[in-house]
Amino acid sequence: MKKMLIGMMALMGLAACSRPSLELVSYAELLDPLTNHTALARLDVEGTRFISSSDRTGNNEDYNHFNGRTSNGELILAELKGPGVVSRFWFTGIETNRFIRFYFDGEKTPRIDFTWQDLVRGVPPFDIEPLTLNEQNCWHTHVPIPFERSVLITTEDVGYQYGQWPKMYYQINWQPMPRGKSVESFSAKVYTELEAAAEGWRQLTDPSLPQLSNRVEIAAGATVPLWEVEVAGHISAFVIQPEWEGVTSAVRRDQLLREVMLNIYWDGHAQPSVSVPLGDFFGSMWQRWRGQSMLFGAIGDLFFSRFPMPYRAGARIELVNESDQAFAVRFGAESGPALDERHGYFHAGWRNSGAGERVPHAVLETAGRGRYVGCHLAVVSRDRSFWVLESDERMYRDGERTPFWDGTGLEDYFNGGWYYQNVFYRPLHGLQNKSPFRAVQYRLHVPDPVMFERSFRIDFERGPNQVSRADYESVSYYYLDRPAAADTPARSVAQRRPPVDEFEPATIANDLWNFERIGDLQGHNDYIERYLETHEPPFAKLLRLRLLAGKYDLGVLNREAFLEQLAEYIDSGNEVVAQQAAMWRRLLIEENAVLISFYPNMPAELFLNGERIARAGDAERPVFVVTTLTKGRHVLAAAAAHKSYPIWIQVSVRDADGWIAGTDGGWRHTINPRGNWMQPLFDDRSWPEVGPFNGRVKGPPGEYHAWVQPDAFPNTISRTYAIRPDLPWPDQQGYVVYRQTIEVK
Repeated sequence: MKKMLIGMMALMGLAACSRPSLELVSYAELLDPLTNHTALARLDVEGTRFISSSDRTGNNEDYNHFNGRTSNGELILAELKGPGVVSRFWFTGIETNRFIRFYFDGEKTPRIDFTWQDLVRGVPPFDIEPLTLNEQNCWHTHVPIPFERSVLITTEDVGYQYGQWPKMYYQINWQPMPRGKSVESFSAKVYTELEAAAEGWRQLTDPSLPQLSNRVEIAAGATVPLWEVEVAGHISAFVIQPEWEGVTSAVRRDQLLREVMLNIYWDGHAQPSVSVPLGDFFGSMWQRWRGQSMLFGAIGDLFFSRFPMPYRAGARIELVNESDQAFAVRFGAESGPALDERHGYFHAGWRNSGAGERVPHAVLETAGRGRYVGCHLAVVSRDRSFWVLESDERMYRDGERTPFWDGTGLEDYFNGGWYYQNVFYRPLHGLQNKSPFRAVQYRLHVPDPVMFERSFRIDFERGPNQVSRADYESVSYYYLDRPAAADTPARSVAQRRPPVDEFEPATIANDLWNFERIGDLQGHNDYIERYLETHEPPFAKLLRLRLLAGKYDLGVLNREAFLEQLAEYIDSGNEVVAQQAAMWRRLLIEENAVLISFYPNMPAELFLNGERIARAGDAERPVFVVTTLTKGRHVLAAAAAHKSYPIWIQVSVRDADGWIAGTDGGWRHTINPRGNWMQPLFDDRSWPEVGPFNGRVKGPPGEYHAWVQPDAFPNTISRTYAIRPDLPWPDQQGYVVYRQTIEVK
């Protein structure tokens, strides 16, 4: 493995002398925006520049577009003049063993030199999560990479051509230093400072929040102030917690979050600068989401915001209940002293557009001097495909006819790739929901500020040439130098209702897995209640058994109560329900009992310690087996026949107390092996690992599959990756074998 040439960085001392007339910006100052919330409201910062592989011809081939070639044949991603800093670098492709190189200040030898495979193994300083992440079939970093005079970013040419494989997509954000300032070019000495910043990000995902200080009842049709002042200051954080005791319907709880508007006014302005449905503002778009970004989210039933919100003559936060039902909330805010004129006024708007439109969806269109901070975007396709994710984002500012920001794909903007894998949330971006064929996602521009002087617009295509039929909804977050009306077109309660998703009845299993993957078992349970209210499915009894198990996993129901209630399901007369209830009973009462799920979408067999324990192969029906595993090491092996894409195999092991092990990139595999590969003592050390990129798959279920038979076992299938072979299979004959040793403690 070729690593970064750390030794070469010692030469930094010779190249880093700042120009005498320029003020030197320290690396700590470059890191400050990553953790300093107040800095987000600053309007006097340098705006980000954007370079990408977007198709210069206007077509959809947003890859393999480079910015020249070096004398030694390397392809140029970016050639930047300093002083400046690269604040974000994102790329994806299939050539994981090709080098990317950073040449600083005209040097002939790169100071940063790595392959994607190196990054997966961990290459300083790109091994510090969550500043750098290898996930969702792409790689991205927010590690600041400063350069004094110049930086040249290149990659090896492996035959990249327009419209052909192999493909490389990339995006680079960078900012010049303010006038009169300079920086030292990147060196290894910043490593310890990066770790401190990363720890700050980790803490921000579990923020210290204001206390709930007052309770407000809101009658149907009423407008109620939550907080009001008439002096200068700023809000650093606020929290809202709806009281759901009087709202017994899970459906109504979600509806109320859309039917109640959150409005915020600054300095006595007649119109609200924030006007967004209550749930949407905090990330609960279409349904409640218990996740946390750096600046908003939910913990249990508590919604929080940490956007800095300055005001100079007063502020008012209010709720407008446009529903026909009264309910109550509790509220708390944390405020501080006034901020100077360099800080703008916070704004947030909400927009939706229908599938019948043939123009891009505008996330934000505003006038004035300001800063775009980010957005939520929800999309549901009517084309029965994820083709809508080919929609590029484009940003225009100050009357420009040509976008200064031209993206490479919808999911790329949200730091994903290849139509995403599974849901996740991070400090600055996340995928809150993904099911056939819808997605809800967010992104925040913290280290890469998007600035404008007179006007700004960001929109997303409706697929290439606007041919994709898709419903869009979005929330925009931005700052302006003076209060203005929120970018929220007038919409009635009926017009704000989420678009009807024709596949929702069929995506129940996938939707429940989404909640489990982000650790939201309460959301999992709420969703089952909502689904049962809405659809009354023939498998309702099975869902109620799963709800019971979800309450057990959540700790709401103890073991004795769970066992007692299982009797009703064992005697239900429904074969599937009775079988799975009996499996739960064994898990609860038998020593060393475990549940193994086996979910391939091609004919396959699963072996445990040399004994075949399951056969499966239906993409709609995972198989479950209860067996006994004593403490110690055990070997799982699976053999699967060849199948064309999509292809996956997934194994998960859990006991009554939770998940133990499952398929991931560390499983070894080979094609048509010889010998007794199913036996525990078989030597598989020469077999390659599946790997974290090509070996992982989307879902499951993968594309073309929506329906999966629900089961009674939460936190099982969802807790592990599905894998596929990452080896050539020229004759497509025989079978692939996967093996892994697991340890039961």
